[in-house]
Amino acid sequence: MSSDLYLFHSESTSVSAIAAFGKKLISVVFKTAEIYCLDPLIPEYMRAGFPFHYTNTKFVYGKSEEIPCKNNYFDVIISVNALDHVDNFSQSAKEIERILKPGGKVRLHLHYHKQTITESIELNDEIVKSQFAFCSLAKINESSSKMGYVLQNNSEKYALWSNF
Repeated sequence: MSSDLYLFHSESTSVSAIAAFGKKLISVVFKTAEIYCLDPLIPEYMRAGFPFHYTNTKFVYGKSEEIPCKNNYFDVIISVNALDHVDNFSQSAKEIERILKPGGKVRLHLHYHKQTITESIELNDEIVKSQFAFCSLAKINESSSKMGYVLQNNSEKYALWSNF
């Protein structure tokens, strides 16, 4: 399943803001939080028989440009290789700002690549920094490899942005 926009809500005053990637790891690290996975393909996953039974996890059908959640609700938002696939990056950033609590934490893993027919957004540091200025993101890593996979095109990079 490619639902890689994770939204975390906790009634407690602090959420363990640990960088966690992978659905099982996220559900363990954020045991006391409600985890929401936003994905526009949930109906297709259901038809394919994907198991939606993760502990403390809710799957939300929707697009990042119109997130069907309350304002100022989430403590932490983690996006793993998702926002570089949206139709409108600027609108997605505005929606994240809308649903993130003041002082909330954001971590973005993005794939910088040239525009293609299937991926029409071409991101770079300036675009990310300007669209996420509301949460003071800083680029904490840039790499041409991820989990053993090395990008073949020198113009492509993986970038990790965070405010925690």
